[in-house]
Amino acid sequence: EADRLRPEHMERVLWALRADADYVVVDASPPTDPRVMSVLRLAELVVVPVGPDLPAMKNLASFLRLLSLMNNPYQRLVPVLFRADSAPAERVKALEAAIKRQIRWRIAGDEALAMEAVNSGVPLVLGAPTSALGRTLISLAQYCVEGEEAAPERSRASLGRFFKR
Repeated sequence: EADRLRPEHMERVLWALRADADYVVVDASPPTDPRVMSVLRLAELVVVPVGPDLPAMKNLASFLRLLSLMNNPYQRLVPVLFRADSAPAERVKALEAAIKRQIRWRIAGDEALAMEAVNSGVPLVLGAPTSALGRTLISLAQYCVEGEEAAPERSRASLGRFFKR
């Protein structure tokens, strides 16, 4: 049934959600689909996860080229390097040079902790908020909600409604 949705349908849904919600999060596939492109045009923030492997990094560079052809339809783009502890420093520097921006958000891999969260059903930020992975994810969420200039106490308060037991 998803094939029957057109970009204008996606835009109407997003505008309706924005009217009733403080935040709308869209988990989208790569932007080769016109529906995803319409979502990107409306996005205020685009968080782009990338792994430390070379093909993933090349995909990020291609994605950024595509976004530039769209005349930067976003206010902020946030590349996030997952499993950053397994990426050689030279590869990360090469990626930053290729995409012409710093990768500020680097999330270390902790597969055991992540799998525990998935299997227990307890979000990692609740089950292990003081772990390195938990702290980084909470900081990233604070950045997404409040931006760079967020006061730490205000960020924690506004995130509380998302991360409750």
